Amino acid sequence: MAVVETRGLKKTFGDVKAVDGVDLTIDEGELLVILGPSGCGKTTLMRMIAGLERPTEGEVSIGGRDVTELPPRARQVAMVFQSYALYPHMTVFNNIAFPLRAQGGMPKLAIKEKVGWAASILGIEQLLERKPRQLSGGERQRVALGRALVREPQVLLLDEPLSNLDAKLRASARDELQRFQRQLGITTIFVTHDQIEAMGMGDRIAIMNKGKVRQIGTPHEIYHESGDTFVATFLGSPGMNLLEEHDYLLGFRPENFLPLEVGTTQDDLRKFSLHVTRVEHLGADRLIYGELADRAQDTEIVAKLPSAITTPVEVGARYDFGVQKQHLRFFDKTTGLRTNH
Repeated sequence: MAVVETRGLKKTFGDVKAVDGVDLTIDEGELLVILGPSGCGKTTLMRMIAGLERPTEGEVSIGGRDVTELPPRARQVAMVFQSYALYPHMTVFNNIAFPLRAQGGMPKLAIKEKVGWAASILGIEQLLERKPRQLSGGERQRVALGRALVREPQVLLLDEPLSNLDAKLRASARDELQRFQRQLGITTIFVTHDQIEAMGMGDRIAIMNKGKVRQIGTPHEIYHESGDTFVATFLGSPGMNLLEEHDYLLGFRPENFLPLEVGTTQDDLRKFSLHVTRVEHLGADRLIYGELADRAQDTEIVAKLPSAITTPVEVGARYDFGVQKQHLRFFDKTTGLRTNH
């Protein structure tokens, strides 16, 4: 296991800054999730750590050793891609054993023991004689992880490894992946655009946009104490409501925007009059869209009410809503950065 550091890491493709000065430290044994929209630079950052892309500027170190100029095989990292890239003509055993044989010189018995060790951790011992076409998506994912594990890497790099699975299988795969990462204590970097994966798996999350890391912190920190308006509106479904005040932006999350009778004491609330324009019923929640009485017509705001709140809300009507003051957040109108107003 090893600490991974990037210092001033940049990658440009022509005039495009794919990664623009990223400084990160991933602690030994940590699972860091890199989260961001498509095209934000997260996969390029991962590929530079792996040695698959050469930085335009900056350095990468693993375990205190500068590896910026080293090829992937000399970095003691293993990477699992979105496609898994299994060899279709090989059995599961041979797919997992492939990197060991490629190194050369390892006895057959040692290879068999190493493959058996990885298969037991991942619960795929019974699949070793099958071909990839005979496996489910989740099983293929575990085979790809097994192939990475047998190399005993210092760092495991996972690039959207669950994106090909259906929703139910993704949930179980997240649990399995997190369990095995904790069991081995291997330093892991996980790239995804899926917020649920990020929030549920990461010890910390690095939010990227336009080649830069906008914020890094625990899931609780980045959601409840978002550092700027991008992070605040990117996270959450829906994202944070933002309202223009005189010299700042006022923010609050939809789940904290509630009908007045649901709130606590009246003195503890910032109150709004909401004209409801649309209601979405999502089973466990209702999304209430509307406009505020004292705002421009194009300023849409949304409340997220759990099914336990049965207050009637009708389209076209006006209701009093409120936010507890402890849930209000303030941002600089020019820079978008969080402020203490």
